Amino acid sequence: MQPQTEAERAWQPPTKIEARVERTGEARWNLAQRLGFRFLFSYFVLFFLTGQEVSGIPFSESLVEKYTKLWYGIAVWIGKHLLHLKYDFPMNGDGSGDTTFRWILLPCYLTLAGIVTVFWSVLDRRRPNYKRLYAWLRLLLRFSLATAMIIYGISKVIPNQMPAPRSFMLLQRVGELAPMRLLWTFIGASPAFETFTGVAELLAGLLLLVPRTTLLGSLICVADMTMVFMMNMCYDVPVKIMSFHYLVMGVLLVAPDLHRLAALFLFDRPVAAAEARPLFARKRLDQAVQILFFVFGLYMIYTGVSYGIKRYEKRNPPKPPLYGVWSVEEMAVDGKDVPLTTATAVDRWRWVTLERPGEMRLELKTGARESYAISLDRAAKRMTLGKYQKDPAGKPLLDAAGKPQKDPNWHGDLSFKEPETDVLVLDGTLDGHRTHAKLLKMPLIAKSFHWILDPPKE
Repeated sequence: MQPQTEAERAWQPPTKIEARVERTGEARWNLAQRLGFRFLFSYFVLFFLTGQEVSGIPFSESLVEKYTKLWYGIAVWIGKHLLHLKYDFPMNGDGSGDTTFRWILLPCYLTLAGIVTVFWSVLDRRRPNYKRLYAWLRLLLRFSLATAMIIYGISKVIPNQMPAPRSFMLLQRVGELAPMRLLWTFIGASPAFETFTGVAELLAGLLLLVPRTTLLGSLICVADMTMVFMMNMCYDVPVKIMSFHYLVMGVLLVAPDLHRLAALFLFDRPVAAAEARPLFARKRLDQAVQILFFVFGLYMIYTGVSYGIKRYEKRNPPKPPLYGVWSVEEMAVDGKDVPLTTATAVDRWRWVTLERPGEMRLELKTGARESYAISLDRAAKRMTLGKYQKDPAGKPLLDAAGKPQKDPNWHGDLSFKEPETDVLVLDGTLDGHRTHAKLLKMPLIAKSFHWILDPPKE
């Protein structure tokens, strides 16, 4: 037997992966692509398992809760021993996504994803690409993003997320509003605009359910989430972490087609069909997963709409006659005018709110607030008022049924008329005193709309 030459000794038979690459002609990803994919796959799997979207999967609540509690225990230990936090923090943030727990999770996920990437790269360094696993990552991103867009979209289409400003919240000075409350008031003041923004989010979610429309849905998501993320950052809305991740998910779904988009919109060149990214080698299995995903999306829409309608009906009972928040422009008691500037007029009305059937609420000049039971006869243009009894601390006394008790010695009887649009005049007696008041409805409640608005004459 002749000794091997140096070239023969250096030659090694190809591995199974390399032999398959040579046989099928699969493209080999460069090192940066392989490392990037391993990291992103590891990170988003970790992020998904503690995200709000996974809780929408039927029968997943128990497993998700146990997994989240495991990470919560780790976060508490890190907060105490590494960050030296002097306060305890909850696992759930009551609607906030920017809790201490979530901020501690981020570096944990980044570190763990980096460690997984290193070991994965060492153990699987000969693999040329991850096209099949990449298809599954895209499905995970589509699922997370579509679920979020459907949930948030429905909560705006049925205007629940930013409810219309009501009652004494409307009486706050603009300078007293926190930035987030100002944003909520701005959006909630126009339910039609809120619904419009919800339609854009819901449309993006629907398009993500179908493989052929994923690119269009992702582009709409990127536009939607760019605006949402900037509002969260600029108005200090505590959902910065989630909105940023949704924006990144949309960008990652769009990224593989950027060259096609650039060719079409920037260079006016013909564009080839998108590359197929099947989940399985067998077409039927791939179709089955896509159908299941689409059906789940419809299920999310059904549950979201059902819950949204119930929530809206509960928070928006039928409006009573004379609904609105009214500024008390004039007031007279026993024939004497009581201007708002009168120092001794402690009982002078400043605002009147009629928002709930059977109730009228007042804000006095001093800032104190009173509630009255009210019975309206719209045909006779009369209202009967009753005052609630209070304990020494100023809280209403409740009867056995838990309802406020009326003061039997106090009675009010007023007539009302509406001489002009959004103007209300009251005349009658309150607790034996002749009372007159002229009320002007707050413009934001009146919601007037004009196609033509000429400037007022001077």
